[in-house]
Amino acid sequence: MFMKNENKNTGALYQVSIMNALLEGIYEGNTTIKEIAKHGDFGLGTFNQLDGELIAFDGHFYQMRADGSSVLADENLKVPFGAITTFKPDFSYQVEQPIDKNGLDGIIKSMVSGENLFYAIYVEGHFRTVKTRTVSIQQKPYRPFTEVVEDQTEFDFNNRDGFLVGFFSPSYVQGITIAGYHLHFLSKDRRGGGHVLDFILEKGIVRLQVLSDYRIILPQQEDFKHASLGGDTSAAIVQTEG
Repeated sequence: MFMKNENKNTGALYQVSIMNALLEGIYEGNTTIKEIAKHGDFGLGTFNQLDGELIAFDGHFYQMRADGSSVLADENLKVPFGAITTFKPDFSYQVEQPIDKNGLDGIIKSMVSGENLFYAIYVEGHFRTVKTRTVSIQQKPYRPFTEVVEDQTEFDFNNRDGFLVGFFSPSYVQGITIAGYHLHFLSKDRRGGGHVLDFILEKGIVRLQVLSDYRIILPQQEDFKHASLGGDTSAAIVQTEG
């Protein structure tokens, strides 16, 4: 069942750094979880040295580690790449039959008009399976992200209640962020999760927020200032994001 909220939100999406910088091995930022939380209560990203995946919702920030476990993130941890918003859904859709990634895409396209805005996505329900990945903490000299993910660890969460949190971004921002869908999973008991590679949702609810205000906080470090960040990185992003 599809529902549209009467109140119209003009959500703002705040992003720390850009995806092309992460691809180049710029894994250290100066923005803390405490600072990011000033801009919202919902989002995702990673931590300095790629020390786990970040997921945030309801104002709680979690660090999903390389072993698949999850803990509340220390507010002083720093983020080299992330995105955050204050989540106030505009649309909701009750899922009664199993859906996969393509099914979620179809539901979202039925809820919105066009693919040139940003959307915050929240899915809560019972999952038949969720395949996730995390990468291990990195040490200098940092390898490019395309090399790091060759050593990624994958996990299967089967018959779990949990949450998907993430964003849809338009194709024209590929490289600035991740075009298309970028989702992270956290189990309902908050003990495990990671970057989503695939899933089957048995039943649940999809909530969506339109985001028309996009802001980027650029790093000030020397490695960012002098990095080569141009060019078409679409293939590299597909390789790293699954």
